[in-house]
Amino acid sequence: MSFVHGPLLWGLGLISVPLIIHLLNRRRFVVVRWATMEFLLAANKKNRRRVRLEQLLVLLLRMLAVALIVLAVSRPITSSGALLFLPGARDRVERVVLLDDSGSMAYREGRASAFERGRALLQRLVDDLRQERSGDVLSAWRGSRRQHDLLQAPLDSRVDDWLRQLGEQGPAQASWDPVSALKEVLAQLSQASDAPAQKVVYILTDLRARDWLGRDGLVPRALGEVILGAPEGTRFLVVDVGSPALGNLGLTVLTPAERLATVGVPLEVTIRIANRGDQPVIDVPLVLEAGQSRVPLPPVGRVPPGEEVEVRHRTTFERPGVHALSVQLPADALPLDDRRWLALQVSERLKVLLVDGEPGDGGPLTDETDLLRLVLSPGEDVVTGVEPVVVSPERIPEDLTPFAAVIACNLDRWPPDRLQALERWVERGGGLGLFLGDRVDPAAWERDLWRQGQGLLPCAVGERLEAETLEAAPAVLPTEEQHPLTEVFRGDKNPFLRRLRGRIRRACPVDERLDQGTRVLLRWADGERSPFLLEKDRGKGRVVMFNTTADLAWSPWPKDPSFLITAQELVRLLAPPATAGRNLALMEPLERGINPARFEPLAGLHLPGEEQPRQLHAVPRTGSDALWFSFAETARAGLVRLEMRPRQGAEPHSEVWAVNVDPSEGETARADPGRIQPALEGAQVKFLSAGAEESLLRATDGSRTELWRSALVALLVALALEQVLAWRAAHHAPPGQASAPSSEPAPSQPAGVTA
Repeated sequence: MSFVHGPLLWGLGLISVPLIIHLLNRRRFVVVRWATMEFLLAANKKNRRRVRLEQLLVLLLRMLAVALIVLAVSRPITSSGALLFLPGARDRVERVVLLDDSGSMAYREGRASAFERGRALLQRLVDDLRQERSGDVLSAWRGSRRQHDLLQAPLDSRVDDWLRQLGEQGPAQASWDPVSALKEVLAQLSQASDAPAQKVVYILTDLRARDWLGRDGLVPRALGEVILGAPEGTRFLVVDVGSPALGNLGLTVLTPAERLATVGVPLEVTIRIANRGDQPVIDVPLVLEAGQSRVPLPPVGRVPPGEEVEVRHRTTFERPGVHALSVQLPADALPLDDRRWLALQVSERLKVLLVDGEPGDGGPLTDETDLLRLVLSPGEDVVTGVEPVVVSPERIPEDLTPFAAVIACNLDRWPPDRLQALERWVERGGGLGLFLGDRVDPAAWERDLWRQGQGLLPCAVGERLEAETLEAAPAVLPTEEQHPLTEVFRGDKNPFLRRLRGRIRRACPVDERLDQGTRVLLRWADGERSPFLLEKDRGKGRVVMFNTTADLAWSPWPKDPSFLITAQELVRLLAPPATAGRNLALMEPLERGINPARFEPLAGLHLPGEEQPRQLHAVPRTGSDALWFSFAETARAGLVRLEMRPRQGAEPHSEVWAVNVDPSEGETARADPGRIQPALEGAQVKFLSAGAEESLLRATDGSRTELWRSALVALLVALALEQVLAWRAAHHAPPGQASAPSSEPAPSQPAGVTA
């Protein structure tokens, strides 16, 4: 119970006034003997107990009347829900707040966003608890975090500090999963042995369909399983603080249309705009930023409701290095998805390491890699953007990071002291190409590179297959495979299929159990349908193997135009894309390995929205000679710049990463509670669509009622009873009803009493 005018309760001390008056009246009379009153005293003695009881009741009613007057002016307030908990109405309750602070909560309708409305409701909840339930404790989680902000905190300054931080920080930009968040909350609550038995969970959210229903509509079932597993008696209140009708125009894609970016070569970028409203949007302006320049793009004529529109634009880079682009829409009610960033690694030339397993005698086109080197870099007159570097197996460098791709041709075995470095390089995004040949040692390849499907090799090498003549050799089977390396061979009547023949080849058996990650892109048209082209992903990189040689030893293919096309596509496929490792999702860790001989292990990290850089220290990792900078808290979209210090005293070296929000965070379609509630049957869950003035405490504990009217009614009843009892106590019996005088001596009687 609380009071509107609580300080007036000090007036309850006035209930002592009738008692004081009663005591004073008993002491102010002088007792004298008066013989004529003996008959009346005898009658009074007979009714003394009844009279005293009536006088006591009159006194109590007068005291009650004073108390009721004080209560009426103090205006007491109680809640109907509190009465339901009697006699344990004052037991402590743990109030648990789970706040949806995902990016969509920043959607602003009028003067307040959904997040600000949620914070206002929490402030009112805290104020109401301090007035009515000051013994309760508060636990609080934010949906984007895995740890609590408050745990069984009393309603003191810590709660005020938390509310102030919410107002200063605002919503996060990341998405949230209500099922996972609620599971984490309930798991931590159940671990606290000294927590109050009664718990009320408040979930404040904008109730987006993406979060509460999911793409497949299975979220309510998973949510029901979590809630039904909560501690017995836990009550849930899902508070909808979102806007009823939402429209939003947002950017969903900013990506290059090509894998590689090269100096001086125009690069086409793709931009996609989504209209999440129910009305078309006309003449949408776009601004492209590249470095310090801002280029207005032609307006998008029309974006239909519920659809996406694609825009393409070409831009050219004049110098190598990491470059950043961004595209921006005009600000709207949800600024979260009005801008996207893109970071690109622009290369002057792609360095490709060619490992020659069978060097020639120095004559023209006698090396195993000569034909491959020529098609990748024909000469100064033809610019392909590729710089092949030919080495023998003994000269394979340990550090492969300078190379966009590695292609090994007719290698007997990979040097054992370079094998781990090769595997780490591929797993981190490197591309490895393999050509077979007579020098290949199948046992060594299968032992070191295949390892029963656990290594880099797509499959075992298998036995040698050989046709007597080239005319009897099998060609390549037609394919409809959608892949960059097979485009030149598509179609049943493709002439390249007939000209590509393999007089010598290997069986290359693919074991469905061991080689589960292997894809056969092309096959020879022999009886075994042995693979010709295979691909396997490994970590972030990939391995491509050709069941033929890079020279003319096994096949005349290197003289065919399709070989030139395939070789160039192979480099594009194996080379890391220009965006590789430079574009991160929110909360995706940023990692950068450095050569400790070139850079200091201390760097500055500049984050979006922060004026001062953070200091990062590079640390070693098991199995790596490099030192690694790592940062896991990429919580804000924008450009992140890492400033490293070279050891030679040169200018600081800066690199850029782009961090973007999940495009689906801009989806504003809302969930109907009617689709969620059937999965929550049996649980104490209530849905509430709340305005800023709603009281969460009233919603869970019942509505408040002022009792001043009841106090006035009770006052009138008390005064009426007091008058009746006072009259009865002062009433004299009619003549003839007095009792006969007693033989006992007359007691003392107050002076001044007359018959």
